[in-house]
Amino acid sequence: MPGSQGGSNQSRMAVVSAGVAHAVLIWWELEVGEDVWYSSAATADGWQDHWQQALCVLPPESQIELSPGNEIDLVASHNDEQVQFCLAKANKKPRREAALAPESKPGLMVPATRIRQLHDPSYLSVLRAGCEHALATKGVGASCLDISDGAIGALVARAAGAKSVSTLETGDAQMLQFVGDLCSANSVTDASEFRVLNLPANELTVNLLLNGPAQIVASEPFWDRLSPWHIHEALNFQYTAMQLLKRGIIAENAIMVPSSARIMARAVQFRDCSRAYTPPATVCGLDHSMFRNVASVHLHDLNLPVWQYSHLPLSDDFEICKLEFGKDMVAPAESSALLVKPGRCDALVLWVDYDVCHSNTDLPQSFSTDTPSHHQYVRLLEKPREVSCEQAGKAAIRCTMRLGTQPDLEDYTLEIIV
Repeated sequence: MPGSQGGSNQSRMAVVSAGVAHAVLIWWELEVGEDVWYSSAATADGWQDHWQQALCVLPPESQIELSPGNEIDLVASHNDEQVQFCLAKANKKPRREAALAPESKPGLMVPATRIRQLHDPSYLSVLRAGCEHALATKGVGASCLDISDGAIGALVARAAGAKSVSTLETGDAQMLQFVGDLCSANSVTDASEFRVLNLPANELTVNLLLNGPAQIVASEPFWDRLSPWHIHEALNFQYTAMQLLKRGIIAENAIMVPSSARIMARAVQFRDCSRAYTPPATVCGLDHSMFRNVASVHLHDLNLPVWQYSHLPLSDDFEICKLEFGKDMVAPAESSALLVKPGRCDALVLWVDYDVCHSNTDLPQSFSTDTPSHHQYVRLLEKPREVSCEQAGKAAIRCTMRLGTQPDLEDYTLEIIV
C-alpha cells in the first residue's frame, strides 16, 4: 500500500479458481520477531475473530469473470480516510479506476448494521400498525412519547397521524443531527406537533411534553450507545419506562408500543465460532496458556451476526424471559427446550422479539432481532455436550435468567445446563 499521503499501488496475482470476483478481502500481518508473525487472516494458525477482516465490495463494472491460469492486476488506492480497489486482467486497463474522492467532508458515521435496520420495512410496518391501534384507542391528539434514540418511533407515530409527538434524544450531537435530518427528509417541521428534547431521561419533566403526560409510548427500541446489544436495549427501555411512570411523565394507563419483549433462544452447533472464541494454548508458536487459563468466555455473551457463521440448530426456538414494559420484572425466569437434533451443543443463541398490539391481520404481532439486519447474542457453553441420535428428542437444555442488580455489576446472569 502507498504512504499515508495517498496514492496507488498495483499488484499482479495468479487466479487459482474459476468464478466472478465480487470483492477484495483484506487483513493484516504483524512481524513480532524474526520469522514470527501474527496474522488476522481467517485461515491463520490460532486465528481468533476479534481480529476481523475487511471486505471491500467492488462496483459492478469492476467485477470480472476469472479462470484458473489467468493473471489479474489489483490496483489499490488509499488516503487517510478511504481505501478503494479495482481489478483488471493482466496488461489490460481497468474498466474503472480506483479513484478517491478529492475531498472528504465530515458526515454521519452510521454503522452498516444500523443502515440495514433502517432499510428493513418489516418492523417499521409492525410499529406503524401498533401506533395506529394506539391512536385509535387514545385519539390522534393524545400525548405520544418516544424514549429511544433516533426518533424512529416518533416519526412512525407522526406518520400514523399523531398530532402531539415528543421524542427524547439522549445521544450526542451527531445523533441529534441525524434526527434533524430525518425530520427534514420526512417534512416533519411543525414544532406545535413534533418536539425533539435533547436531555437525559432523569431531567425530563411533564411540562416539556406536548399535551401533558404521555398516553402513548412509541419506540423502536434503539440506543446508539447500546446498539447492537439488543437485550440491553430492551432492559434499558424497561428501566426508562418504569422511571418515567413513577414520576408521572408516562400516564398509568399509557399504551406501550411495543408492549413487551421476549428474550428468545435456540441451542446450536457451530462449525467455526467456538474455535474462534475459545482461547488457544499457542498462537504462531507463542505461549498463550496464561490467557487461556483465566478466560471465562462461558460467563459472558458474544455479539455477532450469527447468519454469517455456519451453524446447526439443535433445538426449536424457545422463550427464556418476558419483559412486560411498564410492569415489574419477574426474576428469576426459568425455561427449557428439548434438543431435537443430534450434534454437539456448543452455545445458546439469544435475541429479542418485541410484541406489538394492533388490528392489522396482514401483519405479525411482533418484530424480531433474529434477522440479518441485527446482531444476536452467543453464550458459549463451558463444555460442549454431544447429543447422540438416541438422546435427540430426550435431552434438554435448561436456562435460568436473573435480571436486575447482579453480582459484579452484571445486567443479568444466565445459567445453562444440558
